[in-house]
Amino acid sequence: MKKLAYFIIAIPIIMASCSRDPIADFFVSRNIVDVGESIHFTNNSIDADYFEWDFGDGTRTNSYDASHIYTMEGTYEVSLLAYNGRHRVDKALATVHVLFPTSLEVIVLEYFDEYPVQDASV
Repeated sequence: MKKLAYFIIAIPIIMASCSRDPIADFFVSRNIVDVGESIHFTNNSIDADYFEWDFGDGTRTNSYDASHIYTMEGTYEVSLLAYNGRHRVDKALATVHVLFPTSLEVIVLEYFDEYPVQDASV
């Protein structure tokens, strides 16, 4: 009977010590974006209940999923910290390349009348 009492007392202790560590993971909608373009991050973490996003440009959020708009070009390392109730943490990283949008439109005008020339090549 005494062994059964020890076993019953030990079960909650064993169960409490068997909690899983969080696994941080996320999906990036695009790894290459233009300045001013919105990028979305989908959280795929397991066994976590608190999250910290760092977008690499000084901006942070604690939301589950995240969206961000970069205002300067460059390469940024995005990190997600996933915590569980036992203060255990895991970290996931991704690199985002932000480019300055460039578009060049060339219009060829006829020399004398200055009307656009269709299908002209430069």
